[in-house]
Amino acid sequence: MSQFQLCKDLYLSAFPPEERRPVEAIEELLQTNYFHCHLISDKQNAFVGFATLWSFETFAYIEHFAILPERRGEGFGSQFLADLSEKYPTIVLEVEPPRLSAMAQRRVDFYRRCGFELLDDYYLQPPYAQDLPAVEMKIMLKSHSQAPTFQQIRHTLHTQVYHFTD
Repeated sequence: MSQFQLCKDLYLSAFPPEERRPVEAIEELLQTNYFHCHLISDKQNAFVGFATLWSFETFAYIEHFAILPERRGEGFGSQFLADLSEKYPTIVLEVEPPRLSAMAQRRVDFYRRCGFELLDDYYLQPPYAQDLPAVEMKIMLKSHSQAPTFQQIRHTLHTQVYHFTD
């Protein structure tokens, strides 16, 4: 199976429909110079996960990040985030509010161990399509420089990622 197919299968299984961009739209975005898909591999070059990333002027935004369930806990995600933070002074991502589930709390705890801060501000992820609902999320941030404000992050994500008018 190709790495693209492995990535696509993980993407479809790891994220619910309301948190997924259509695969065709991802393929189009990959043709731009501001959206990237990073494949994560082990020492034998076997696929273990992926991250999709937007590069903006003041921060990088991880739109989707997943490690194969059977490979979680082996340090691949932590190492990827550490490597990424060497390249980008500020990284932003969205997470489900930790109060929603034990899994959401575990994700927040993982990102905190990787140096991310959970912002207090309320955040609503606009829908990826008209027939999908908006999703309550929280913003997490890791920064080694002057971090953008919550309002700047929200505005950039809503207008550039979701094409939503604030």
